[in-house]
Amino acid sequence: MTDADGWMISVDDHLIEPPNVWSDRLPAKHREAGPRWVVDDGVEAWHYEDVRQCVGGAVTSGAIWPPEDRPPVFNPLPFSEIPPACHDPRARIEAMDADRVLASLVFPTCRASPAASSCARRTRSSPSSACRPTTTG
Repeated sequence: MTDADGWMISVDDHLIEPPNVWSDRLPAKHREAGPRWVVDDGVEAWHYEDVRQCVGGAVTSGAIWPPEDRPPVFNPLPFSEIPPACHDPRARIEAMDADRVLASLVFPTCRASPAASSCARRTRSSPSSACRPTTTG
């Protein structure tokens, strides 16, 4: 076995945008309309236009959490409970090294990201109902 054996390339990783990413990086004229991290009724979520999008266990689970510690897939997580490897580049590299991931294709989580698909659930209801799983027929 060589040192190169056992390394992989991941083609479906997700990052969690830090709460300040849009407020710090959007030009001032777009900040008001841009995505923002909000806390409503104790639930943290991205808010943009009429969309509230929570970050749940599904996009944070992967190899970062040991299986016995993974949060429920559809439960919204506060940013403080999201592992640093989901949003901090140095912590991400450490996690990738530990899991023997040589490279990864990373997708944004906030659906307001220009590169992301627009499949977020649109709602004007409470944040907790906006974060519940939905089924399509």
